[in-house]
Amino acid sequence: MKKMRNIKNSLILSGLLVLSTSCETPKEGFQTAYQSVSTSPGDSSPEGRIAFDKLTNGGRTLPAVQDVTRIVNSPGDLPSGGDCAPSGVAPKAVPVTPPKAVPVVSTNGKSPFRRNINPSGKDPQYGVSLKNHARPERGCYPVENVSLAKAKQAIASQNFSMTSDSKSKDASSSEMRTLGAAILSMQYLNGGVFQIGRPNKTMPFEMCDDKSKSSQQFGSKFRISRKGNAQHGLSVAQYVHEWGHLIGNSSMPGGGNVYSAFLKAIGGKVRTEDSGGGQAPCLVSRYADNRSNEHFAEVLTAFVTEPSILLNNKGPGAKACKRAYAFFEKTLFKKGSRARECM
Repeated sequence: MKKMRNIKNSLILSGLLVLSTSCETPKEGFQTAYQSVSTSPGDSSPEGRIAFDKLTNGGRTLPAVQDVTRIVNSPGDLPSGGDCAPSGVAPKAVPVTPPKAVPVVSTNGKSPFRRNINPSGKDPQYGVSLKNHARPERGCYPVENVSLAKAKQAIASQNFSMTSDSKSKDASSSEMRTLGAAILSMQYLNGGVFQIGRPNKTMPFEMCDDKSKSSQQFGSKFRISRKGNAQHGLSVAQYVHEWGHLIGNSSMPGGGNVYSAFLKAIGGKVRTEDSGGGQAPCLVSRYADNRSNEHFAEVLTAFVTEPSILLNNKGPGAKACKRAYAFFEKTLFKKGSRARECM
């Protein structure tokens, strides 16, 4: 019994050291089980005793600090200089337990997509980023067909989670279902979990109410800015766009990353504010020529949420748009031809 208490005290100290030096989210399930043995293992619940015994090899060994870190904290530290919550304040998280990576789209022989095209069939020539326009905002996979349970399953299957920073409201069920619709769209186009751009450890979409901060993909999280009344957390296009940056930096099967494979497929570098020259970009929106990485994210978002923009594009980069469509349809996604079900 004395040995068990010594181990327990060491665990408490290790846990405090870990929590005080990171910006990670505590795992409530383990904490509850651990606290249940905080007075005496013999007085704990059966679940608490099992959890404690598993961690300590039946009370005989002190686990490595990294094991304590792995269980007490969920993975996904904020990058250096990121928006870490104030000391002692844990980010608020939606508990999503990642299952095995299995397809979560069930078609039952029918397409889950709806038609999502300009009534005239013409290039809408969007003036600002796609996330601000009605059709890409709603996407191809109807949010109303995504239950909260299905959304959580989809989020977990891609190794994502949803959180909010310490000064923002929790992610709403509508926001979770919108992210779920974005993920289900990608998985339907891929015929299962999309492994390109699936992080190795849980990566959160963090909701932010601060109007001065824009949406952004960091090294270990996505920030989704609600921007006051704009409600970008309810835009399928917003989630796809930010996820697109992670996808662009990911490896392609056979070598190289997605960004470079995309540029090669469409005929080389595109002319954007940071490129210093190149071919005319595929202008699915007036944000697509902002930066080269933004060009990719916007064009990918168009393919996932309103693919007809690429085939009907009338801008100077119309050829690049058609080549981009072919790249997403035949190379990036395993079942990319399903995009036509949205037209």
